[in-house]
Amino acid sequence: MRTPSPESALDTRLRRIGGVATLLAMLSTTASTWARTDAPEEPAAPAEADVPKDSPVSLELGLGVTTAYFYHGFNQEDGGLIVQPSATLTLRLFENDDLLVEGRLGTWSSLHAQKTGAASRSDLGEWWYEADVSGGLCLSVGPLCLSTTYCVFASPSDAFATLQELDLSVELDDSEHLGEWALFPSLTIGIETDGQAADGDELGTYAEVGISPGFSLEVAETEVELAFPLGVGVSLSQYYQNEEGDDEFFGYATAGITASVPLGDSGCVASVGVSVLLLGDHAAELNNGTDAQVIGTLGLRWNF
Repeated sequence: MRTPSPESALDTRLRRIGGVATLLAMLSTTASTWARTDAPEEPAAPAEADVPKDSPVSLELGLGVTTAYFYHGFNQEDGGLIVQPSATLTLRLFENDDLLVEGRLGTWSSLHAQKTGAASRSDLGEWWYEADVSGGLCLSVGPLCLSTTYCVFASPSDAFATLQELDLSVELDDSEHLGEWALFPSLTIGIETDGQAADGDELGTYAEVGISPGFSLEVAETEVELAFPLGVGVSLSQYYQNEEGDDEFFGYATAGITASVPLGDSGCVASVGVSVLLLGDHAAELNNGTDAQVIGTLGLRWNF
């Protein structure tokens, strides 16, 4: 988290965007070889509570606990209790046939018992490592969702300087065409507009490509949704910099499994997951030289 010096290389970004597309294709091919199971003919989306279709407003509340918190491969905390509450308000602005336009406003926090890097003098402030606010628009055309989100990352404990970022995302629900082979691919490009996530002295641009194949099964008359997310994070321009300012294309790769189950008619969905994170050299430098991390998570989600 450093003071920005806004400068980027367009030709470098174009070459690296091509690399991102290649990575996404590799992920899709790899996942297709192992994702097939004895699944229903049509895979279900991750379990969510039903939201009335006639309501233009919906609210999602979340509460998570994790064994480690990494942001785009950068180690923020890997010990002690880590609790991460969130809330997202969605407003349906326009809907017609296959076209849907939504506005979203969200907040997300991470509270750390270790109080690493905390400079705040209050007890609550020392725990409150991060508090984020985001807002944006989502345009859905059939199975394709395009979204733009502006995010502000702040630290009530003064553990890092405030960052700002513009995210551009594309998500595809390919279940209609691939059935039980559906991969649900996604791509996010993040453009730093104020502050740096790494140790460099320039504003950076990164990309995340991912897929999340899965299936559902019934356990004790309860439907359980299993997902197998795979993802890769790369630098398009000056994102995974070290202290000398050298940039590295590869940031991290992650693979995991998540199980989600509705808790009766409460409107709550519980989830448990485990993932393995493999870090590039520059990201590993910020993890005391450790280039791999196993992360466990527990979560609850309510939809209104």
